[in-house]
Amino acid sequence: MYFLTITGGDEMLCERTPFHDYAEAVAACGEFYEPKAPGAVLNFTSVVVRKKFVRSYTHLTLLADLGDVPHDSPEAFLAAKQSNAFSFSRSYVFVIESSEGVREADERASEVDE
Repeated sequence: MYFLTITGGDEMLCERTPFHDYAEAVAACGEFYEPKAPGAVLNFTSVVVRKKFVRSYTHLTLLADLGDVPHDSPEAFLAAKQSNAFSFSRSYVFVIESSEGVREADERASEVDE
């Protein structure tokens, strides 16, 4: 199983929505953006621990949401590049976790709470 969490701005849009297939979870992210060109690619970073997939994540950031970040910074460059490649209404964070990733995240959260 794979679990999709999406935040838009400060709002939780979905939290650990289950999917049987990783590709279905990735495709569900497409509800929140539209490619401006046929070849636009949204890249995910994947985390593998002890040879097991844990999570993939990516974000779309509006330049306006960067606040005081200098316009020549890497963050601003990436936000401008994303705005050129995709139409999206607000900044988003997409996280896809495996069952192992959910377990690990819950363990870390309980350690922090103690």
